[in-house]
Amino acid sequence: MKKKQSVSFWAGAIMAASIAAICIISFFWMPADPEKMDTLNRFALPSAAHLLGTDQFGRDVLSRIMEASRWALLVGVCSVTVGALAGSIIGPCTSGSFYGKCFQEP
Repeated sequence: MKKKQSVSFWAGAIMAASIAAICIISFFWMPADPEKMDTLNRFALPSAAHLLGTDQFGRDVLSRIMEASRWALLVGVCSVTVGALAGSIIGPCTSGSFYGKCFQEP
């Protein structure tokens, strides 16, 4: 009998895959410059020129989301890497199984 996956697992997997897909797409296609301000198009509704509209400064919202996904993945990968390296170094030393014992008194 198959064990049913939880709804929260699939929701998290879909969100993570969406962010990763947006990040990868943003390296090849960006609808507009995310930092360029267009004060004439402030708070513009979604259109062909701005798929998700613009913000209070006239910047394209989709472009800003795509750029933010890059930073979100970069911060996530870096924090996991630092945590794994720190745990790999500190863990064996504190458990006493690293080359005899790290903190063994003579």
